[in-house]
Amino acid sequence: MLCVSGGKTGVTINQLMIFWTGSTHVKFSEEDRKILELKFCEKGRLPSASTCANILYLPKEKDFAIFQNNMERAIKEGQGFSNC
Repeated sequence: MLCVSGGKTGVTINQLMIFWTGSTHVKFSEEDRKILELKFCEKGRLPSASTCANILYLPKEKDFAIFQNNMERAIKEGQGFSNC
């Protein structure tokens, strides 16, 4: 996956989607609207997710390198979790 600064990260978009939603894809339909939601929390903790609600909790970090490192760490250490 590419990061906003143009460099590569150590995770794929599939790993991000699994971390965020519990699946590699989210089905969008009029009957069952799925929304990917971002919520911001206090800095100093790792990003986390509520896979059943499709919510990604991101800490408010001022330094992008710290945010990127923490995001990669959370995704890699959270692997193996299955969806709801």
